[in-house]
Amino acid sequence: MAYDPVRKVVVLFGGIGTGGALGDTWEWNGKLWTKRTPPKSPPARLAHAMAYDGNTGHILLYGGFDGRSFLDDHWEWDGKTWTQKTFNKKPPARAAHAMAYDPVRKRVVLFAGSSGFANYFDTWEWDGKTWTASTPSSSPPAREGHAMAYDGNRGGVVVFAGWNRRIPLKDFWLWNGKTWTSRSFATPPAPRESHALVYDSLRKKHVLFGGAGLTTRLGDTFELGTRAWLSFKGLTYPTPKPVGRLAFYNGNSQRIEFIGQTSNGRKAWLQHQGGGYWKDLNRPAPSVTAYQWDFFFDFKKKVVSVFAHYGAGSSSKDFYLEFSGGKWVSRWASSSPFDGVYEGAIAFDTDRGKFLVLGGYNRGYVGNYPPRYLYEWSGTNWTRLNSFYPPSARYGLSMAYDPLHKELVVFSGKYYNSSFYRECYTFDFLTKKWQSRPTSSLMDYRYRQRMWWDSIRKRVMLYGGSNRQNALLNDLWEWDGKLWAKVVTKTAGPKRSHFCVATNPKTGKTLVFGGYGAKSGTYDVWELSNPNIAEFTAFGTGCKGTAGVPLLQAEGVSRPWLGETFKTVTTNLPVFSGFALNIVGFSKDKWALGKLPSDLSPIGMVGCQLFVSPDILLPILNTGGKASWSIALPKDPKLKGQRFFVQTFVFDAKANKAGLTVSNAGEALMGFRR
Repeated sequence: MAYDPVRKVVVLFGGIGTGGALGDTWEWNGKLWTKRTPPKSPPARLAHAMAYDGNTGHILLYGGFDGRSFLDDHWEWDGKTWTQKTFNKKPPARAAHAMAYDPVRKRVVLFAGSSGFANYFDTWEWDGKTWTASTPSSSPPAREGHAMAYDGNRGGVVVFAGWNRRIPLKDFWLWNGKTWTSRSFATPPAPRESHALVYDSLRKKHVLFGGAGLTTRLGDTFELGTRAWLSFKGLTYPTPKPVGRLAFYNGNSQRIEFIGQTSNGRKAWLQHQGGGYWKDLNRPAPSVTAYQWDFFFDFKKKVVSVFAHYGAGSSSKDFYLEFSGGKWVSRWASSSPFDGVYEGAIAFDTDRGKFLVLGGYNRGYVGNYPPRYLYEWSGTNWTRLNSFYPPSARYGLSMAYDPLHKELVVFSGKYYNSSFYRECYTFDFLTKKWQSRPTSSLMDYRYRQRMWWDSIRKRVMLYGGSNRQNALLNDLWEWDGKLWAKVVTKTAGPKRSHFCVATNPKTGKTLVFGGYGAKSGTYDVWELSNPNIAEFTAFGTGCKGTAGVPLLQAEGVSRPWLGETFKTVTTNLPVFSGFALNIVGFSKDKWALGKLPSDLSPIGMVGCQLFVSPDILLPILNTGGKASWSIALPKDPKLKGQRFFVQTFVFDAKANKAGLTVSNAGEALMGFRR
């Protein structure tokens, strides 16, 4: 298989099936597999190699084994048909070899393989027109069944593992275009062949899966970062915890994090890295003992805060702590107006930076409910908000603060062992009044659901819980300030209650994990993403000027939402330059004079590259070494999913002969919030 970044599909050809070698072509677009029926195809084969060739824009296939002979044929796939090309000079026939494309040097690199009688250790490069045999001063040992990938972090093509005539390998080599260099990393995977290796350019990690080991097939997953291989087996991850908000978005790290009990039996502070992978930050969890923990990020003070409760009845106690200076600092610890409360609702007012608490039941005195009033934590004391028409006493309710309408939204819950509610209330902080709001007849009576504010959709979201029959729910709803509306997702989420939930406002993705599922405590991680998301992704690297390398990025959390103003900022500019130039284009692959990126060294801009087609040129003001730009995007549904590209040209007289440098570039994907 090989990925075509232009057509954005994975291309698969051939292999071995129950009847022998295959010769079919398939494509995966991220959602569906599609069988292609080209007018011409390579003969059926297995153990061949494929790679994307950025010079031709085609998928390159070379060699393999057809069941009788080892092959040396060269084929290219353009998305419609396969075309065979012949050359006088090319790699000898082989199978079980590997190839990878180096986008910086613009070469497909082929290494090793088997002739049937022996293993090769030769290195070949393809530049889009010609095959060239390289003569490096050092090479990896001969092998077959190895894997190759381009490593953007180390700037070259890498080889990992394989077999050398029954000798298993687990070595790692880097090709820089001239020679191979052996690299060693801690905790390497076991020796293997026929494994899969890909490089994740966003997270700058290699991902390794499976293969054939010494005695058995493997199904393990590893990641390679900067120093060591990390096995996904035995990782530290959160364990189910029925009560409390243990997951939160940390505005400092811009990641979703978790504090609580983990798989290794201790309390830890974990950071979500993507998928099911959590990183242990080796930071202390709060040392106080508590029944219920509720963690929040205080955007005003820029600290992680926690409200914790311990005990029952007269022996209960509440704590409020902040993580500051690498340790937890107690801001308050005493009895509170709601001593003994369990399964109440807690929310955080992001505008005023205050905790809000409502409802619950008393663990020490069954059926003895606390006052049904709303309390807030001012930073030094708890204050009861004198309100009109508060909701009736309940537990298992949920609530979230709506910063758009400046109100608190409360939903549902249960009264001890009897009544379930299907009620919605909002609290206005100006009038200090509760207002009963309409609910949908399609919404089930429930408790132990979760609610949160989605800053991308600008809605309060509600998910899951348990209904009157104690059946777990997996429906998703949103509140727009007036009505509840059901959100239909393409795939069903997990049925559960008591779970952890957090939204990353930077990516627009919501994480759901833990809680009670069909088999009691659950450990799985689910991610909810918005298909209409707007994104701005940086790519490429700028060239150095007198103030450093210019850096282009979205301003704050600005995204190219249709109907809104999108903003970028370019920094590291010389302060004496009065203005810069933003290039807006509609392609990152080609422009009037050829392919992109394009080297600007011939015009005196040594080390600089043009990444964006210069379709629109817009002067922007450089103020104190920083240049801001904004564009009002029309609210046109036809533009949803369309892209444009941005790069900044910087006037810097002392930087080079041309007196110009450039920033990296950015790709803007336009979307709707809802």
